Amino acid sequence: MTEKKIGGYVFRQELSRARLANRVIRESLKRLVEEFPHQRTANLVAKAGTALAENMEALDEIEAILSRNRN
Repeated sequence: MTEKKIGGYVFRQELSRARLANRVIRESLKRLVEEFPHQRTANLVAKAGTALAENMEALDEIEAILSRNRN
C-alpha cells in the first residue's frame, strides 16, 4: 500500500475527490435555485454555494502550495 503522506498519491486522490464533490454539490444547488426560486430557499442555497466556492478556493490554494513546495 502507498504510504500516506503530504503530496503523495493518496493525498492527491483525496484532494481530487473533495474537489469533485464540491463541484457536484454546487451544480445541485444551482439547479435547486433554478427549479425552486422561492426567496428563502434561494437565500439558503446561495449561502451554501458561497461556502462551497470558498472551500474550492481553499482546496486550490492547498494544491498550489503543495506544488510550489515539491519543487
